[in-house]
Amino acid sequence: MDAKDALQVFYLSQLIGAAIVDADGLRLGVLGDVAVDLRETLPRVTGVWMRSDRSLVALIPRDAIAEFHLHAVWLKVARRYLQPRPLQPEELLLGEVLDSQVVDTDGLKVVRVNDLQLMRTDGDLRVLAADVGTTGLLRRLNLEGPVQRLVRAFGRRLPDRVIPWRMVAAFGGRMTPVKLSISRERLREIHPADLGQLMGDLDRDERVEVMTALEHEAAA
Repeated sequence: MDAKDALQVFYLSQLIGAAIVDADGLRLGVLGDVAVDLRETLPRVTGVWMRSDRSLVALIPRDAIAEFHLHAVWLKVARRYLQPRPLQPEELLLGEVLDSQVVDTDGLKVVRVNDLQLMRTDGDLRVLAADVGTTGLLRRLNLEGPVQRLVRAFGRRLPDRVIPWRMVAAFGGRMTPVKLSISRERLREIHPADLGQLMGDLDRDERVEVMTALEHEAAA
């Protein structure tokens, strides 16, 4: 393993299925999901869920991980020294975000999360953006390379479409804390006509969530 080969910017889909290898070189399982701390503006990776025989069996804490690579996650310790722990209330598994419906508060559109972009910064791994474009979906299907080559043969390319995490407001489930923290800051800036168009793209429960966020903002 060469530190210079460690990933700096990568996508969740590129990590899912990567082998998890301990300090003795023993393959323990594969990466099934990534846990992050939702209390931070750019959620920090706090651990990875290891999968064995198609089941998530252990959350390996971030401080036990040496490097993330495209095809392997290398641990600092041997298997016998690992101390798995449960998922904490403030943590989210990023796999829960994939395919969720979110609001692009910049473009005022309802979009679907196809992938998540992560980056190594100041010694931590953090979520930077949500990929809501076609390339994100193709990447998850392992078709990005072939399709991009085909498109380039016609002198074109598929554009990337990512939304910075801070600009994403998500609906429902474990994403609610993120949704509220962003909605209250940004929904008040949306023109009423644009807000009406946005509401038309949402289902009943999602419209209730937006109105609740606006009511909280008005009361603040």
